[in-house]
Amino acid sequence: MLMPGQKEVMEPAWLCPVLENIPEELRFHHQWILWKAKQQDKKWTEIPYSYLGRNVDALIPHPLGTFKQVCDVFIYCQKLAFTGLSFALALKDPFVVFDLNDCRDPQTGAIESWALEILNRLFSYSEISPSGTGLRTLIKGSLPPEGRSNGPVKIFEHGRYLAITGHRLPHYPTRIMERSSQAARLYDRLVDRSPKTNPMPQILSPNIGGAK
Repeated sequence: MLMPGQKEVMEPAWLCPVLENIPEELRFHHQWILWKAKQQDKKWTEIPYSYLGRNVDALIPHPLGTFKQVCDVFIYCQKLAFTGLSFALALKDPFVVFDLNDCRDPQTGAIESWALEILNRLFSYSEISPSGTGLRTLIKGSLPPEGRSNGPVKIFEHGRYLAITGHRLPHYPTRIMERSSQAARLYDRLVDRSPKTNPMPQILSPNIGGAK
């Protein structure tokens, strides 16, 4: 429900998960939930739910499901407005996510050059975000303790839910690869660890700034 004074924001054409494309490395872990799209504060967001149908919070312990449990619920209840599946990134798993926002044209599939450069440097399982406008690459590795994002690039390894679509990019591995050394070099270029944060990332190519 919109609050007084709020304007209607068009809902994205959410991608329906392609379950068979989701990497085996993720399926193995008992760290799955579902999510529903909801408009909040003039933007669409992903509201997490356990496989038992309960709204959950990232900071509060709650029952996480197996991949099969959430898939069964999603397939059975999809018409009741579950939008997709999410993986709960945790300290116990080896995964790091490079989340690239507003870098893909959902109509043409065109990807901005700065995002392609990041994808090619990591060269691991990569997929389209639920809205179709972003991309993410999943690797195995670890991050330094300081800094996590700069402009359109977000990097995280735990304490987050990641909506998984299975809409993988062709010409990239179908598995999540070990990329610790590549990620470390890329991290040093992407993340500003100083107290002041640059408003626009100047990280790889001259045209990195101004993500569309």
